[in-house]
Amino acid sequence: MLAQDDIDCSEQALVLKSLHQDVNAAETIVQHLRSVVEGSAAADAGTEQLEALLAARAGEQDSQVWPEQLSCASLTDEYAEARAQLQRTQGHISNLRDRLWRKQPVELREALLNIWRSRQRVLLHQEEVLAAVDPVYLAEVDAWLNQMGTPLAQQRREFFQLQQGLADDITTKDIQLWIELWRQSQTLAQASAVSRRKVDLPEALPADTLGLLKQHLRILELDALVISINLNTGRSLLWREQGPVFEQALDAIKISHTRLLGLEARAIRNIFKWLYVDARVDFRPAGGVDSSLWRYLQIAEYLFGIVCFWALAALARWLRTPASNWHAELARRYRKQRLYHQVLRGTTSFPTLLPWFVGWIGLDLLKVLFTDYHLVLLLPLIPFAKIYILYGLVAEFCSWMLHRINERASVFLSDKESSRIARRARYASAIILLPWLLQAMAHLTIGNALLLHHLRWLTLLSILIALSVLLHRYRDEFVVALQSYLPQQVDPWVQRVFAPRAAMLLRPLGIPVMLGGQLVDFCHRGLIDFDWYRRISARSFALRSSQSAAESGSEESEAQERYRRWFGEDLLEQKMPYINVELLSTVQASVEQWQAHTSEENSLLIQGPRGSGKSTLIERLGSWAEKERELHVCRVQVPAKTTTEAQVTELLGAALGINLSAGPSALVASEAERQPTVVIIEDAQNLFLRKVGGLGGWEMVLSLLRTRVQSIFWVIAISNSSWAYLRQVFGGDYQFSKVIKTKAWTQSEIRSLIMSRHQLSGLSLDYDDILLSTRGPQAGNVRNVEQLYFNLLWDASGGNPMQALEMWLRSVTVRTKSVLVSLPQQPSSSALDNLGADLLFVYSALMLHENMTSDELVETTSIPESTIRTALKTAFDAGFVWRTKDRRYRIVPVWIPVLGRLLHRKNLLNE
Repeated sequence: MLAQDDIDCSEQALVLKSLHQDVNAAETIVQHLRSVVEGSAAADAGTEQLEALLAARAGEQDSQVWPEQLSCASLTDEYAEARAQLQRTQGHISNLRDRLWRKQPVELREALLNIWRSRQRVLLHQEEVLAAVDPVYLAEVDAWLNQMGTPLAQQRREFFQLQQGLADDITTKDIQLWIELWRQSQTLAQASAVSRRKVDLPEALPADTLGLLKQHLRILELDALVISINLNTGRSLLWREQGPVFEQALDAIKISHTRLLGLEARAIRNIFKWLYVDARVDFRPAGGVDSSLWRYLQIAEYLFGIVCFWALAALARWLRTPASNWHAELARRYRKQRLYHQVLRGTTSFPTLLPWFVGWIGLDLLKVLFTDYHLVLLLPLIPFAKIYILYGLVAEFCSWMLHRINERASVFLSDKESSRIARRARYASAIILLPWLLQAMAHLTIGNALLLHHLRWLTLLSILIALSVLLHRYRDEFVVALQSYLPQQVDPWVQRVFAPRAAMLLRPLGIPVMLGGQLVDFCHRGLIDFDWYRRISARSFALRSSQSAAESGSEESEAQERYRRWFGEDLLEQKMPYINVELLSTVQASVEQWQAHTSEENSLLIQGPRGSGKSTLIERLGSWAEKERELHVCRVQVPAKTTTEAQVTELLGAALGINLSAGPSALVASEAERQPTVVIIEDAQNLFLRKVGGLGGWEMVLSLLRTRVQSIFWVIAISNSSWAYLRQVFGGDYQFSKVIKTKAWTQSEIRSLIMSRHQLSGLSLDYDDILLSTRGPQAGNVRNVEQLYFNLLWDASGGNPMQALEMWLRSVTVRTKSVLVSLPQQPSSSALDNLGADLLFVYSALMLHENMTSDELVETTSIPESTIRTALKTAFDAGFVWRTKDRRYRIVPVWIPVLGRLLHRKNLLNE
């Protein structure tokens, strides 16, 4: 029986021995962990070993694998004590690992590894220095190395100790200590940089030893920067996760926000200094690559990284063309398949956006590459390259938005205006991305911080300002576009809120509404090809557009006559709003320069087609010159046809109050008595006839203009056809100091002209069913139909206001209380196709001179009177010529562009 007890005790003694071995192993792990915290670990302990030590589960086995007690009485107490010690040690290991690693966020884990990696570099280089130093100087150099490295070793120990406190519930005291250590690290980093330049090295050392010590100083400076940067990582984490507690800690240690911004600025400086120092430190452990060879390899690696950036940009640019071709080919191939067609329509912007997306993905791949090769100077470029991609995408969005706004407002954009939109979009994108760039720089350098908080607000402000400036130039179009997405009941509210100039900062608030409406419009266009949606849409349209309006025929005739009077030329000026087309300011500038004696140019010719606004411009110019510039204005309406020198001198002499029978010299003689005068000659096409001796009147005007008098500023208004002929006869534009051509009005200006007159009538507008049915998305919306109509009218009239007014009157049917608007139409040119050469020559004379009698037509064309009469009768029957009360013949305004194109094509009219 005793023998059996001895056997049991010997077996249990083996169990106890194994337990002691586990206790010793656990205590060894504790010692390793403590050496990490205390900074006493071996120099060759790398980050891989450290991470394995902290992340492993070794030494934390479940204590239940050991029996609670042994049956051998002599071993019971020792076993119980050893088991308890193992449990305590395992708990200590688990607690240390949790506080140092497992419960720490990824940022602090990475910070710990960075600091440990820097520590290893310092210690390994220190060992190499000591190994290379002559034994005579060994003690002196060792003491100097310890003296220089002690402050950094102390900061590392404090980092590891404070980091453990962040694994538990974080208190104000924890954050206070961390901020204080962060501040101290910045001071120490600055001191390390200073000491590297000014420190007194041990005297009488060999040159190679001094070189090693100087290199070690740079490594110490890099170590100080690494500690400071990774302490800043912890501060960023605390700011993000413990905002209120962080503010309390700042108050406790009396750090204001202003002072905090200063500390953050120093942290940014340390980041850039670290990039510079890290790139220059060329220490490699013994047995590694030679430093000079490593420098060349590093340069090659950076050049390779730069080439990668260039190759990625080239690839992204190259992809745009094949992507566009591929998309166009798919659209052509699947245009008859509704589903594929709608998918391709939804990916229209794919070729434009593809280069940016490829660039973004490529930058992510380059980040991995640069990280593997430790190209620290190129890594920070990746976020800024992404900011550039965002700049391009934002510019594309702004350009797209402006095009949609103008499209929705039915405004035609020329190539020049499209280029201007693209330029404005780039400017707006730059304004938006500039604070974003600063924000990215701050986030890259110091992470979450008070500075980043301010920059976020600045970014929001920049977005508001950029969009406000972007929309300001197109505010009218934006209001119209926004109204088109909203019910008509809110149109007055939209006009009051977004139309005034003072509402500049409010307009971006309407963008989400517009984008929502654009999304609905996009969905509508995508679904309209499907029969079920088409039926629903048609029934909805029928419900919205149901109305009845029946007026008697006699009432319509009288109402039509009354309505036409609002579009005549005899309206009182104060009743009509002025449509500013920016041509008046150009003419005014020339007059102001002449009056101020800053320019010797005293003549100006205004040429343009009939109805393009010359008369209105001259009326405004005369009123402005008299009331605002206090000039004497003589307006001369040239009667038809005032073509001799005597007629011209009599006409202008009567206007100026002098006798011009002596010719231009009479102007010079009366110069001293004459007050500054603006002479406006209207209908200058009446000053000549295209015949031998028919240019005397025009030549007389030219001779008066060439007379050197400073008291008269000449303004001549003439039709463009007449001016084209006179340029061919007299050669070039040198006849006048300045020639201004009236511009075609924009769609919005044509709309304003017509609607301002229509509103004076007090009648409502209805649109013909054909206009309502031709509308695609939002069919039946009167606002959209109005935009469609004026786009058609603008295109048909060529931007000529008189033709637009005439086409408006031809396209409307006036009823008692409303006006029914149908499609605007140009006259058909088929009636002109079979006309003979003689008849076309007669019509070219009418186009050239604008108005003529039958006798004048005979004189200028040398065509028999019978042929002239045949030509006029044919024109009357076709409806493109009419006769005034004084028996002068004119081309009907709406026929001018049609007839003009035909005569130009036949080379019967000068261009």
